[in-house]
Amino acid sequence: MIAIKNISKWYGAFQVLTDCTTDIKKGEVVWCAGRPARASPP
Repeated sequence: MIAIKNISKWYGAFQVLTDCTTDIKKGEVVWCAGRPARASPP
């Protein structure tokens, strides 16, 4: 089992996760999707 507790994530001033908690049990499939990050200019 994987346990995630009280996770928060910021990108600069933009908060994308706020106090997230979950348990992932054996055999469960989890997918976290979002916009791809912008590539840095060359």
